[in-house]
Amino acid sequence: MVKSGINFGETFSANPTVENAVWAVGEIGTSDLNILEDIAQLLDKPGQTYRVIIHTLTKLNYEPALDLGLWIKNNC
Repeated sequence: MVKSGINFGETFSANPTVENAVWAVGEIGTSDLNILEDIAQLLDKPGQTYRVIIHTLTKLNYEPALDLGLWIKNNC
């Protein structure tokens, strides 16, 4: 479910445009939890470039990202 109004997942399937958008959010910065949650939900989609997503979430101190290590262990 998209909470931020930004539907990253609509076009993100190893799509460099959306990967760049996630990276840009990390560079610009945000504390909007809805945007960060939408980005985190991309981890549930197969075929993603997880490195950019994880880097962005941790850079922006998204608290649930602390569990990413466990997610990676269980899913990769």
